[in-house]
Amino acid sequence: MFSQNNSILKQNYLKIPLVLIFSLAIFNCESKKSENSLPQATKDVDKNKVVSQPAEVAGGQTVEHEKLEKDKIQDLKKKADLIRFLASIERESLKVAQPSLTATQWEIISFAFDKYVGIKKAYGGFFCHQFEIRTPMTQHFEIYAICEKPARKLADIRFSENAEVIFYSKNWAPVIGEFPSLTAPDRSCFFAYKDMTIEKFNCKNTIYALPPENVEELRLEKFDYDRTANEQVNIEGGIFKDLVKRRDIKMKVPMSGAIEIVEKELKVRDDFEHLLKKPNR
Repeated sequence: MFSQNNSILKQNYLKIPLVLIFSLAIFNCESKKSENSLPQATKDVDKNKVVSQPAEVAGGQTVEHEKLEKDKIQDLKKKADLIRFLASIERESLKVAQPSLTATQWEIISFAFDKYVGIKKAYGGFFCHQFEIRTPMTQHFEIYAICEKPARKLADIRFSENAEVIFYSKNWAPVIGEFPSLTAPDRSCFFAYKDMTIEKFNCKNTIYALPPENVEELRLEKFDYDRTANEQVNIEGGIFKDLVKRRDIKMKVPMSGAIEIVEKELKVRDDFEHLLKKPNR
């Protein structure tokens, strides 16, 4: 009986290791199967890798990044087109009224923006040809002249359904003249656009010293453009000297036909003229 029991025990002891080995084998197979069925992202986490990244394209950029960059560049180029058109309106209008004018503020802003979006343009002979455009917020652009230190902030451009531009007069002395840069308020402009076409455009505090002497200034109280109006461009202002208006200027540019310019000399009263008269003898 005892010996028979010993035989049975031996058989049972032999079965236990076999059962354990078989169970471990099944467990290892299931573990490998389970590991292989895990998502790739989980494996990467275990290996301390980035969980998910977009597929890469040539040059190391991602598909999403490349698309975003293309969309951004196209949007910036459209904005550059708008600014270039506004520059042409100002240039052609002001140079008809006063041919002695050289560069204008919108011309320089357009030049800077074209360079920013990668449009190659010939140097326009401006006071500076090195510009920097900063974007503190989406659709907000700050234009700086960086030919000398510290950089000079020339303008702010804010796009939305419409757009607003502020020119900081104190930093425009080489273009508008020394005296206007010290005394003139900042110039503000507004333009409305639809489908990337300028519909309306107007500016306040447009002031330019007239070369070559720069002793006279062109000051405009009104500078309006309306694409659908019979008179698309309407300008009113005058020529000033020593802060006194010497001549009236009115200009109208119709959709078709001749440009109308009216310049009227004003009689200026000199309150000190009697002091300069020689006494009768």
